[in-house]
Amino acid sequence: MGRVPLAIFGGRGAGLLLADTARRMRESGVVVEVVGFLNDQVRAGSCIGSLPVLGPFEHWDAIPPETKLAAPLHKVGDMARRIERIESLGIPSERWFVTVDPTSVVGEGCRFGTDVFLGAHSVVKSMTSIGNHVAVRDGASIGHDVVQEDFTFIGTNAVVGGYVRLGRGAYVGSGALIREHVTIGAMSTIGIGAVVLDNVPEGAVVVGNPARPIRQNRD
Repeated sequence: MGRVPLAIFGGRGAGLLLADTARRMRESGVVVEVVGFLNDQVRAGSCIGSLPVLGPFEHWDAIPPETKLAAPLHKVGDMARRIERIESLGIPSERWFVTVDPTSVVGEGCRFGTDVFLGAHSVVKSMTSIGNHVAVRDGASIGHDVVQEDFTFIGTNAVVGGYVRLGRGAYVGSGALIREHVTIGAMSTIGIGAVVLDNVPEGAVVVGNPARPIRQNRD
């Protein structure tokens, strides 16, 4: 595969996440080198940690075409704004990078979109479909025949049962459990440790065991 230079949309948290995964990928023979950040708040030429800021988000098209891009920008309660920001850039699909930690497990027949992140020791079972700009964090388990639409997020150690559908921009908190055959509505939020037994309406915020809605997202 050769060397893959990678620029990250975001700041220190995103950098640590991708750099740690890139290190493990290099150890397994895939040479990914994080070359810097695209950041709207920090001046170009400054550094975040040891890595340079290459420019604001719009600067992506001035970066050499062989440099791939990653945008792990998911944040509970802020998904709509972040989705709009990324989509407004008009970045072609071939510029995005799929980051798969070598400790993750991916079943047969899975389909991935662009700018997907699979964290350490995550599991994606067979025949699951993962859309664009999706993150599955460390230790999460995704059942078979799951559909994750664009911009969905699965938190650390969350468990998603088989045949679940996660709507665009849905956010699943760390340690949450989602029963099989459940539909999670677009832009909804599943709280940390929630146990979801029934469908979740679009835009709902649900918490607890069993999970119950407490409000609607303002997204």
